[in-house]
Amino acid sequence: MVALLLGLAGVGYRLVLTLLTVPVSNSDEATFGLAALHIAQGRAHPVFLYGQRYMGMLESYLAAPLIALSGPSWPVLRLPMLVLYAVFLYLIHRLMRRICSPWFATFVVGLLALGPERVVRDQLTVVGGRPEVKAAVLLMLLIAVGLGTGTVRRLRPAVGLFGLLAGLALWSDWLIVPYLAVAGLLLLYAVRRQLLGWAGVLLIVGFAVGAAPMIWDNLVAPPGQDSLSVFQEISTRAGPSPPWSQRLQGGVLEGVPLANGLCPIGGCTASQRWFGAIYPLLLVVAAAFTLIAYRRTA
Repeated sequence: MVALLLGLAGVGYRLVLTLLTVPVSNSDEATFGLAALHIAQGRAHPVFLYGQRYMGMLESYLAAPLIALSGPSWPVLRLPMLVLYAVFLYLIHRLMRRICSPWFATFVVGLLALGPERVVRDQLTVVGGRPEVKAAVLLMLLIAVGLGTGTVRRLRPAVGLFGLLAGLALWSDWLIVPYLAVAGLLLLYAVRRQLLGWAGVLLIVGFAVGAAPMIWDNLVAPPGQDSLSVFQEISTRAGPSPPWSQRLQGGVLEGVPLANGLCPIGGCTASQRWFGAIYPLLLVVAAAFTLIAYRRTA
């Protein structure tokens, strides 16, 4: 009940922000809204964001039915993101209860009910590849944990759903690949023998169905316009390559606290980069505690 109240508070807070169109929109979200309008009118069925070849349009397809019913507006475009946030809270609570404890799960829900500007912006704005992939990976982890502990009885449908979610997440945003890899390793560890049979076939089929729009578009794309070529072009544009020291500073010291809402949108000051500095240490400590707990259980 405490977790439910905290979750409702977080959803209610974001509902108010959605109705007020806070945070403000930008050109990327406008492009997703235009695609949703085209889908609702039956004028187009885009696979990737207009002008790109790698950002999936799942969020536009989720908003298209609402736009068809009520017409285009910012709150209508963002309502599916609010639903995905609520699903995210529910799934993270379920996962934390399974692997930790009920009160720790409640604490996590309360923490995620909060939302500084950068966090809320990623949760509510329709800019592709954020709210939907988080919920998808959490459900994949729950499936793998359930299969490993025996609480999920229907192996083949669960594995097929796992593959479908992985394909949809990959189509939506390629940045989710590291998380998909971890979830896949967990599934492999949980049901490695069963994957040699029909369960493995369903996993592949589910993934192919989820990623079908991306796969088909890349097959028919003109030379140099497939997703891999576009990514290589982005990564090899003219200009000096920054040294690894600058990459680590930007990705860890700047990126981590900025993504967690500890800095203003313009960037972090020297005193605000402390969380980025201790974050790798926290990961090592968490891994050590996990290994100790696993050895004790085993």
